[in-house]
Amino acid sequence: MIGSLRLGCPATAFRALLSHGAQDTAREGWVSEPKFEIFQGNLVIGGVLSLIGAGALWTGLGYGMGSMMRVGAGAFPVVVSGLMLACGLAVMAESLWGRGRAAVIPLGALRAGLGLVAAIATFALTIQSLGLLAAVALCVFFVSLAGQSVNWRHTLALMVVLPLASWLIFALGLGQQLHAFG
Repeated sequence: MIGSLRLGCPATAFRALLSHGAQDTAREGWVSEPKFEIFQGNLVIGGVLSLIGAGALWTGLGYGMGSMMRVGAGAFPVVVSGLMLACGLAVMAESLWGRGRAAVIPLGALRAGLGLVAAIATFALTIQSLGLLAAVALCVFFVSLAGQSVNWRHTLALMVVLPLASWLIFALGLGQQLHAFG
């Protein structure tokens, strides 16, 4: 079907991406957004999530946990990675013993998630080499691409205002050692 992507069918996936929001009158009527159906992929996703959570938990345990009065550097990573591990195991269990229905992820949500990950990764990779202003501007650019539609005038305005505001707040206001330019 043109209105959904199924794993193992690249041609259908490509057609659905190109016709985002297109009309398939023969079968479904108006399709507002293509879907991405995962069959037994939940087992793989849960396994990957569990592995990442377990690795982060192992790493976090190497840091000091501290006490309730003075929380150490390892407390937050251990809690977050423990939750990630638990969620991964729950997804795997539901995949194995659940009803066996496919999970349906709208492509807009997939695009938004990937855009957010790209923005965070870009910021992390460019803050040292390009400086705060360029890193925040690139972050804004990738987040704007994750939306349904891009208003370039607003995006360019945010690419100017948010880096300057970040530099004023963190570098000047709070005295953080952040370089405006690489």
